[in-house]
Amino acid sequence: MGRDVVRIRIASIKAKNIHFKPFDESIAAQAGNIRLIIPDIPLTDAIIAATAETFTNSLVLTNDPHFQKINGIKTCWVE
Repeated sequence: MGRDVVRIRIASIKAKNIHFKPFDESIAAQAGNIRLIIPDIPLTDAIIAATAETFTNSLVLTNDPHFQKINGIKTCWVE
């Protein structure tokens, strides 16, 4: 995927009033804890889950099955 595609996707997300949250030390620590419990979870998914726990009451908009392995994470998907 090229830079133009990334810019378009980011603009589309922002146009739907979805906000990006900063990655900080507390998110990194929580993502690390998730990986310690579930080592086969990709780091990016652990970061997303940790961010969701902090900012969205543990809700992740995804159909990725990795998130079903994380205790407390709720998922939903829009078709």
